Amino acid sequence: MPNEIIDSVLAGDKESFRKLVSLYKDGAYNLALSVLKNDFYAKDAVQQAFVNVWLNLNRYRKDAPFKYWFHKILINECYQILRKNPDLHKNFVTESVEETEMIASEETTEFSTDLTHLRYYIDVALEKLSPEKSLALKLFYIESYSVKEINSITGWSVSDTKVKLHRGRKNMKDFLVNKLNLNPEKLYL
Repeated sequence: MPNEIIDSVLAGDKESFRKLVSLYKDGAYNLALSVLKNDFYAKDAVQQAFVNVWLNLNRYRKDAPFKYWFHKILINECYQILRKNPDLHKNFVTESVEETEMIASEETTEFSTDLTHLRYYIDVALEKLSPEKSLALKLFYIESYSVKEINSITGWSVSDTKVKLHRGRKNMKDFLVNKLNLNPEKLYL
């Protein structure tokens, strides 16, 4: 389906580009947010990524899925924003510990393993991870990219990708168990 839309865009149909944006904007925002940890900058990265897609769509080769090509562009935009705004690197470290402790004390006493609660706790944990670990976990588990595909998208080596995934999983488990006092058996970790 994306290739049909892309062909329409390349033929001059601007409405088809709106369809392409609509198809990918939510996932792109979530991916950008996992790296940047900031709503404003995540939206900015997504917008700039779509501008780059518009300007370079004629360079897209259909030998790989569009989503893969688009994610490479998006992640590049996220890293450019991180380079221009070094204070964003500190956000994942300096966020309020009191907020985390409040979540742990109020909400985990009646912990529920339904899907909504699990997603909430995973989102909280991903927010506390470093941008690279969060990105690695999202690309691998949510976007279902292989280690080699993550390597190609991010420019990391295969071994570096594996290390980021391993440490990301470990940090996430530690955060969920130690900071939020969640039972790892209920989380299937």
